Parts: sequence; structure tokens; C-alpha cells
Amino acid sequence: MTKKIGKLLALTGIILALCLFSAGCTDTSADGAKKISIGYVTWDCAIASSNVMQQVFEEAGYDVEMIAVDAGPLFQALASGNVDFTTTGWLPHTHEHYWEQYGDRIDYVKDNIPGAARIGLVVPTYV
Repeated sequence: MTKKIGKLLALTGIILALCLFSAGCTDTSADGAKKISIGYVTWDCAIASSNVMQQVFEEAGYDVEMIAVDAGPLFQALASGNVDFTTTGWLPHTHEHYWEQYGDRIDYVKDNIPGAARIGLVVPTYV
């Protein structure tokens, strides 16, 4: 199961990387190196998926800047162009407020794992 999720995250990362390459949302430094920034909230899922994407971009020849930030400032940074992308926008519910505020200036590419993000109180069946 873990290998399957890892492969799915890697495939999603590659697809996202290709989308970003074609969209041109990267920067080039004075020395000609391609640069990209990944914003993430310090949740385990965001740290893991952001590090996978860091590896994908570095293997593609990019200098990657990882930026840890809270959710509100992350969406603000995305909207202003200070961060190139994030892998863990919890939409449509958890980050709904930020999407309403900044969504007109952010491109929503695609779900990482469709149908996988269910949020709620979880207890054993005997409770």
C-alpha cells in the first residue's frame, strides 16, 4: 500500500512538473540556473510530497527553494507569485476561506489523490 501511494505521488509529481514547465512559472537566476520555489505547511503529508517534488525538480536541473509557512501566508504567497506552487492545498473545504480570498489569482491544477482527503473525527467501530 505504501509503495502504491509512493508511486502515485511520484507520478503526480511528474505530471505537475510537466504542467509547471509548460506554464513557465519558474525563474532563471543570473548564472542561468532554473529556479522554482515550493511552499508547504509543516504537516507530514506536505513535507513528504514537497520533498518528492523537490527531488523531481532537482533531477530536471532546477534549483529548488523549499519554503515552510502557515496556510494563510502560503495562499497569499501563491497569489502574489512569491511561491511557485504547493502540493497540499486542502480544497474545497479546509482551505476554502483562503481559496475564496486568493483563488482568482491561483491556478488549481488537479487533485493529487482524488477522493483520498477525508477529514473528520475517526474512532474505532466499537465506540
